[in-house]
Amino acid sequence: MPQPEVWALMAEILKASGASANVDVGGAGAANQEELHQCLKMLFPYNAGTMHTRVNTRWDLATAIKYLEHDLGYKGLYTIEASNGHEGTQQIYDVVVATV
Repeated sequence: MPQPEVWALMAEILKASGASANVDVGGAGAANQEELHQCLKMLFPYNAGTMHTRVNTRWDLATAIKYLEHDLGYKGLYTIEASNGHEGTQQIYDVVVATV
């Protein structure tokens, strides 16, 4: 199933159940910046107040954060998800701090 269909199904389930979700910017499986923004817009209404963040070669994290903050009005927490210790964490931290 293509990712946009998965996000739509997830949004439908969240809406029907009245539940909230922790949207995973890095784990959305978006193929590009446009798809990532589509996912964020679709799932943002069900956000529980935190976002997982990580870097990806298919899209730009700073652009995604600007979209969240400016276009969607996000004012929650950003949690860092990195597999290479402090070095990976610092890279994401620097992007988040410079962008918000």
